[in-house]
Amino acid sequence: MELVTYSVYAEELKLQNETGNPNSSYRSLLIVGATVSALLLLSNVLLLLGVHKNRASLLLPWLLVYSVLTCLSLIVIWLTVYAVFKNMEFLDAVGMLSLSLFKAALVLYCILVVHSFYCSLKETAAVGPQAPPYLHAPAYSLPH
Repeated sequence: MELVTYSVYAEELKLQNETGNPNSSYRSLLIVGATVSALLLLSNVLLLLGVHKNRASLLLPWLLVYSVLTCLSLIVIWLTVYAVFKNMEFLDAVGMLSLSLFKAALVLYCILVVHSFYCSLKETAAVGPQAPPYLHAPAYSLPH
């Protein structure tokens, strides 16, 4: 949905540029947003395939993309703290900052969960597939 929205806005800005209202920096921002959204979509699809097929290698793109984006978002948050507090009312700035930090913490938790699953898949692949304990023959036999 986000990707479609970015595409529509970019096309609208393209039409405005042809009619004489240049706003190339905003259009560039929309194109970057659409590209990042497409990258997130691809990594999410690979994550789902990796979970479904129990393949650890398909989880790596998701881990990489979300780790980089979380680090970048934290850097942007800290760089804009001063500007936000300078130009906004205190409660609005605190609300925006706390929402951004909450979102970053939630994504960080998801990264930790996926990394844990990735490690367990790698461990399982190193040991080899094993049958669950309930499929093994019992260690005792019943008298006939």
